[in-house]
Amino acid sequence: MTTAGRERAVLTFRAAGQRMAVGAEVVSEVLSAPRLTRVPYAPASLAGLANLRGTVSPVVSVARLLGETPGPESQVIVMDLATPVALAVDGVERLSSRAVQDADGRGALFIDGDDAVRVVDLEARLRDSFATFGRTRTERSAAAEDTTEALAEAARGFVAFELEGQLYGLPLKVVDEVAKPTQPASARLNVDAADLGVTPFRGGLLPLVSLRALLGLRGEAAGEPRIVVARLGEARMGLVVDALHAILRVPESAIDPAPAVLNRGGGEARIEAIARLGEGRRLMTVLSPEGLFDDQKLIHIRAAAAQQETRVTDAVDAVARETLVVFRLGEEDYALPLAAVEEIVRLPETLTRVPRAPAFIEGVLNLRGMVVPVIDQASRFGAEGRATATRRVIITRMEQTRVGFIVDAVSEVIEVAVDRISPAPDLAADERRTFDRVAQIGDRMVLLADPRALLDKAEADLVAAVAGD
Repeated sequence: MTTAGRERAVLTFRAAGQRMAVGAEVVSEVLSAPRLTRVPYAPASLAGLANLRGTVSPVVSVARLLGETPGPESQVIVMDLATPVALAVDGVERLSSRAVQDADGRGALFIDGDDAVRVVDLEARLRDSFATFGRTRTERSAAAEDTTEALAEAARGFVAFELEGQLYGLPLKVVDEVAKPTQPASARLNVDAADLGVTPFRGGLLPLVSLRALLGLRGEAAGEPRIVVARLGEARMGLVVDALHAILRVPESAIDPAPAVLNRGGGEARIEAIARLGEGRRLMTVLSPEGLFDDQKLIHIRAAAAQQETRVTDAVDAVARETLVVFRLGEEDYALPLAAVEEIVRLPETLTRVPRAPAFIEGVLNLRGMVVPVIDQASRFGAEGRATATRRVIITRMEQTRVGFIVDAVSEVIEVAVDRISPAPDLAADERRTFDRVAQIGDRMVLLADPRALLDKAEADLVAAVAGD
């Protein structure tokens, strides 16, 4: 309760059916409610993250922070506190002044009652809810540190995709990214059936070709098409495929040279090898960018690429980039650094159940003789998982720990400039931060999971569940 004291300028607003106020000196601006990105594992009071004028900011519900039922929360008040934060409120009323006590700090929240004004230490409430609020951000090792040395040396990585139900693969090392078509192609380079024209890409133009036509396949395209951006020397080519299947690592012993008879079909592309998957139960046709075209066509592509300025300029090439695997859970997109992903496989129809395992362990997967625990990540993130054919298992590995996470779909493998990736606001319910960075991908804000934190949390929850038994 306050008595008469010094005058202080305040901004009044309504939240949870009550009139409240904060000191005007800590208010940066007032905005309409922005689009929010939900943060799994976060305290209930964290409504989400928002891109506020190019800065990723946490948005906290004042009502939930006070243990009340929120209203429409149609506006946010951006506050300059120990950790910058935006408060979600029902509506801002006006600037005014009121008498306050000298002891009322910068972070004081004034709540009007029938007979008196209650003063709440807003920063203390935030510290109680968020373990890291107000702390100086410590140097964190990059979440995308190269973990490829920990992967089996005798395995080769492939981006696998489908055409007419057949599985094809390109070596991961020649694929820059896999993306959704964002706009129709235009300006066909020639009248070849495989030529689909060009599309904007990284400040230039990317030629698109139909891999279906190159392989001599005549059926209709099916699924959600993807563009596989592959390198042919210094040039880049967009290969249009029916659907992204997975990222696979195949032992060298399971990769055989292609029989010569397979390269006598009507298509232009040449097959490099055949990979045996799942103990030989399924075969994947391995292609290489150079083998997709004959020598004359390669010369034409490179000349046309130069004329159309499809090569990325030196300035763009100089920009450091990180490759991310974007996946979907419910209605939200998340991402993992590609360096932390060992492979991505289809979710089997059945998993081997483990007696007395915690509820979040869906079962175990036999991955080339290795037993991998599989976790339903949708349920752990509090998302509504979808039982569809697009569900995948992302296999991650850090040192000796290997875990599979079920996701609703893997939508893209994409390069993102590092200046489009920023640290996530340092607000967490405990010391473990599952999401340490945020990527701006087009008009989307995508949370990046810290692979080690994701695995550490899975292990910690597993130990806790076993201890509870």
